[in-house]
Amino acid sequence: MDNATKFSICLTDIPLNTPSGDAIYVSGNFNNWQTNDEGYKMKMDEQGVYYVVIDKKPGDIIEFKFTRGSWDRVECDLGGNDLPNYYLILGDESVRFITKVSGWKDITNEKINPGVSIFEHNYFVPQLNKYRRIWVYLPPDYRLNRVQHYPVLYMQDAQNLFKWGISSANGKWNIDHSLNKFFSNGMQGVIAIGIDSADHESINEYCPWVTKQGGGKGNMYIQFITDTLKPDIDKRLRTKPERDNTAIMGSSMGGLISLYAILARQDVFSKAGIFSPALYFADEIYQFAAQTPKQLPVKIALFGGELESESLMKDLLALYNTLRDSDYREDELHFDFYGDGLHQEWFWEREFVHVLTWLFEEEEIKVDDEDMLSIKIRRNGTNTIHLSNPYSGFAKICLINAYGKTVWQQETSAVKQNFNLPEQLNGNMIAKVKLDNGKYLFKKVKL
Repeated sequence: MDNATKFSICLTDIPLNTPSGDAIYVSGNFNNWQTNDEGYKMKMDEQGVYYVVIDKKPGDIIEFKFTRGSWDRVECDLGGNDLPNYYLILGDESVRFITKVSGWKDITNEKINPGVSIFEHNYFVPQLNKYRRIWVYLPPDYRLNRVQHYPVLYMQDAQNLFKWGISSANGKWNIDHSLNKFFSNGMQGVIAIGIDSADHESINEYCPWVTKQGGGKGNMYIQFITDTLKPDIDKRLRTKPERDNTAIMGSSMGGLISLYAILARQDVFSKAGIFSPALYFADEIYQFAAQTPKQLPVKIALFGGELESESLMKDLLALYNTLRDSDYREDELHFDFYGDGLHQEWFWEREFVHVLTWLFEEEEIKVDDEDMLSIKIRRNGTNTIHLSNPYSGFAKICLINAYGKTVWQQETSAVKQNFNLPEQLNGNMIAKVKLDNGKYLFKKVKL
């Protein structure tokens, strides 16, 4: 095409609830508004940006919209309302138009867990000279208790972890829902950091040794977590940065690199959940486990299923025995093998809370200031909150459920007062009290 202009249309952000595997198309006056034209199917670059290139002449007027293959799956605003067409007049030079999709017409009203967000879309990994998308899950009480700090769990293959992630063909872990359940069971809140895998590069990055199948970049990947990402997370979020409060977890190749991390960097990690690790990929892991002395107390959960492969149970037992011979105590290792287990996300999702509970069960929870005031739950036929306020003046008390929603609230100026609660309230909650002197109290209660 004479005097053609290379016009790039780019998307830097799409909704978290975009269904896994759905392609994104550009539909416009340049392709007769076809909604699933393969010539205008968007690709993704290494920084996670969707793009398509169009050849047009300077002065051409183009109009377009984004779809997922049909007009009933067209983009919309956050409220589900239709959007006007993009309308552009091309100039003399190449143009790069950058925008984002806020919602999809067919799923805009679906609920997204408010605790899940993108920490950064294009986080630079200097050790690998690559970019990765980083996800974060925050506990239900994170925004309610501004002084509380939390342990952190680092996980691999983030695109498969969250309900609205871009999952594999075998499903998702749904760890956001499981972590909410973990919290509602009375356990402390845990921040989860998910790191997207690199698709074709993940085999290389998830194995520290060079094998016939790939690998060799695993140590640099772990250095990224320990030396670049973790210090940034600790700076920008309210974490407990000590090793006793830092865990790592993964499955398959992600399980292999998580195992390497807990052995190699005991100064950073004290806990690891190793789900269905790809031990077959690198026999070097056994020698590394045997030759890497235990330096500090750890907790390592080894987990797999009988239906995954013929060798997995034998491999896991060999690893367990190698660790025991290397002075890892029996109470530092947790071995589970299930007869119905498949190498799939639904299986790992099912056992996630069980593993997480074992890893964190001994942690103490301190969420209140006994010198400020006290909250007690009394059960005399009905649930009653007894508020004892040593300060004079106004106080406001509310109950917040595991999803961050206020389900009950009252105000009082009494020094002591009992509140009868509605019968339908039950489960683990946060009691939040605000005093007129500006002080707060947060305390976990179980109804």
